[in-house]
Amino acid sequence: MTPYQFVKAECCNLMGKMCVRRDDRLICKLRRRTKPAHSTKTCECLLAMSRRCGYFERVICKIADQPSPHNDPGLQSRRQKAVAAYRSMHGIEHGSRFCPDCGDPIGKRQRYCEKCVKLRNREASRKYRKNTEAPVIVKPDLAVVSAYG
Repeated sequence: MTPYQFVKAECCNLMGKMCVRRDDRLICKLRRRTKPAHSTKTCECLLAMSRRCGYFERVICKIADQPSPHNDPGLQSRRQKAVAAYRSMHGIEHGSRFCPDCGDPIGKRQRYCEKCVKLRNREASRKYRKNTEAPVIVKPDLAVVSAYG
């Protein structure tokens, strides 16, 4: 089983040869693109073009670890071979983790890549500054104080 055959059998976004990538809405929102939240874009399946697909890596690869049904006992091994072929084709190590915002590889004990950490910290700082107003300090006029003093 090739990775594309695995996708044709298991991917809910694939309709014919066209892919309705619904997960791109979240990615576009996080990358600050102006795109309506209800729109979906159709394009040719990325695996058919021998490119990486984030949905395949996050969702479909997990299906390969599920046990085979009783009527098809070799299905799990075929799925795992398809995932292994996909990973070797794109040079992905098994067990490597990816940033949930942009999809870049991340190291151990990290939630986001360095680029996304900077963006998130900036956004948190902006939100904090917006919600906390600076106190207004009224200084007395020295000329008025000295006249009555």
